Amino acid sequence: MSIPMITFDAGEALLDWIGFTEALARGHSLPKAEIGDTFLYRDPDTLLSRSAWIDGMGLAVKTANISPRTPDAGKPMINGSVCLYSDLDGTLEALVDFHLVPNGKPPATACWARCGWPILTAARC
Repeated sequence: MSIPMITFDAGEALLDWIGFTEALARGHSLPKAEIGDTFLYRDPDTLLSRSAWIDGMGLAVKTANISPRTPDAGKPMINGSVCLYSDLDGTLEALVDFHLVPNGKPPATACWARCGWPILTAARC
């Protein structure tokens, strides 16, 4: 079984804002997501996993590893990944670079705040 890895550069090159907001709208038309968070601590590091399950769309588990000492070694303080799972059978469908996922949320939120709902209107503001 080969699992696609969506790197930051590959995902950024394919990002289409209209498609992105249309996918968000489809997600909001489905039943409300079941969401859960898990925190693990190892002083001074933190691991945060947020899981979301939207019936009819699938599952996503986003894990962020926060390591305050890594910038001293020239590495990012926050790293992680997002695992996407099939809604039908729970199999892993893709692995997404953590740094790609937050990119869409702030601009989309800003559009929603500026233009209001529905989301497709916001996509074109």
